[in-house]
Amino acid sequence: MNNKIFISYSSQDQTILNEFVDKILKLGLNVKDSEIKCTGIEGSGIKTGDDFKSWIKNNINDCSVAILLISRNYKTSEVCLNEMGAIWALNKSHIPIIVDPIGYENAGFIHNTSQLLRITSKDDLLKLRDENKTLFKQEDFNSQNYNRQIDSFLKLFDQDQVVVKQKKKVLSKAIVDNYFNQFLIKDVDYLKLFLKSQPTISDCRSIFTDGFSDEIFAFYNAMFFKLIDDRKGLNNYDGIVKYDYESSSYSDIVKGKHKLQGGMKIVVELSAMKGGYDFYNVRFLKEGDTWGIATNIWCYINDRWVFFPKPWKIIREIDAMKNSGIVEPIAKIVNRFGIGKELNKSDGEIHMLIFHLIKEIQKGAKK
Repeated sequence: MNNKIFISYSSQDQTILNEFVDKILKLGLNVKDSEIKCTGIEGSGIKTGDDFKSWIKNNINDCSVAILLISRNYKTSEVCLNEMGAIWALNKSHIPIIVDPIGYENAGFIHNTSQLLRITSKDDLLKLRDENKTLFKQEDFNSQNYNRQIDSFLKLFDQDQVVVKQKKKVLSKAIVDNYFNQFLIKDVDYLKLFLKSQPTISDCRSIFTDGFSDEIFAFYNAMFFKLIDDRKGLNNYDGIVKYDYESSSYSDIVKGKHKLQGGMKIVVELSAMKGGYDFYNVRFLKEGDTWGIATNIWCYINDRWVFFPKPWKIIREIDAMKNSGIVEPIAKIVNRFGIGKELNKSDGEIHMLIFHLIKEIQKGAKK
């Protein structure tokens, strides 16, 4: 048998790739090095002097099957999406494998009707072998060994060593108190405190993925500007005497074990957020309060506290905008005439302006 397996993956998921190839393909299914074609595997990837694009094109064209490791990193990579498109256009046999937090509903338009396998499901990894026996058929295949390799592979996910590599930085209580104790000072200017925590474009790009970050920044920019114009909501904070907080990591959110509002599920399902940070729900209480004023979410980033108010609401709107099919063509026309530059607006801000303008027009039409 002379099979060639092309693996399409994001370079951000190198650890997942290494473990999948070693434990599942090589040790579990007895796939030979010579049968694996992948840019990230030593001995099976691009050699010095090879043309990158030609190598990928030729190996997709020659492969017996393509395995796609579809993660949130994969979906934000232009190269990966091009590979996915090429595999689909060439009608190549392919095995799409999704990596949490990607779900069946958001794997991508090409695979939304395909039989998807989940990388963290033992049943699905058994299906990988059972439904592709001609591809992985080896005389010395041992099912007991394959089960053992699957169990070993899945332990890595349980320990958070693969899906989310958190560079955990535990904040001292002093870092939390130094900022939030300011809210308890009598006659403090709450507006100034919140403006100090306004997200910058750099903050948004650190926390959110490329397909969302600039639009999210534009949204928060308008939100904080409105806060300057209308301070009424800040009166709610008058008389607060204490605060408490809870933190959750990105990994907690992915597993659904977080202590933040339920809307955070949408943030990871739509692959809008990056890992590597802890997120805080801070609650301010007046004397005798039981519930207080909950503020979601805060993040300590770039050596300061940044406030991202209810990002799931914004992300829902951005997702609706992206799926409308109307905004992008109009934005291209706007950019062609240089209107964005004249208004000193970024692409993300232009997208959001067009989207909200369309919504207002649609409301007017209904009336």
